[in-house]
Amino acid sequence: MDVTYRIALPEDFSALELLMAAQFHDEEIAVDSHRLTRVIRPVLDWPERGFFVLAHTPEGQPVGAAYVPCYWSLEHEGMAAWLEEIYVLAAYRGAGVGTGLVRAACTEAAARGCLAVDLEVGVGQERVAHLYVREGFQPLQRDRWVRRLREA
Repeated sequence: MDVTYRIALPEDFSALELLMAAQFHDEEIAVDSHRLTRVIRPVLDWPERGFFVLAHTPEGQPVGAAYVPCYWSLEHEGMAAWLEEIYVLAAYRGAGVGTGLVRAACTEAAARGCLAVDLEVGVGQERVAHLYVREGFQPLQRDRWVRRLREA
């Protein structure tokens, strides 16, 4: 499948909003478009916060995206990235688009000086775990926890 990958620009906002909304819908995570706007727009406007990778067809149709915030890490002894979100439209799954997004995200993170890329794999997502293993990721022996401090 002929898909191109590039770092998203501010003019890609609408495509990213639709893709991320579709992801949250598929995962049954309630999120409204105003909240997505408050998160997506600042990343596009201030690249030091991180980046989005956009996958699209030769005709320009967006078919997938990855969101990668960058942060200063003690564990990695410098800049690191977090592959927080990755989404591919159902019709394009199984065709290598996810692999392309992971590779493009890692390439961009390295170009920005990141020393590592972290990610999480949800329970029951063995298929995606295999993708990450093929791309050189290693599982850590820990659980991820969260404590909400306030609503966004």
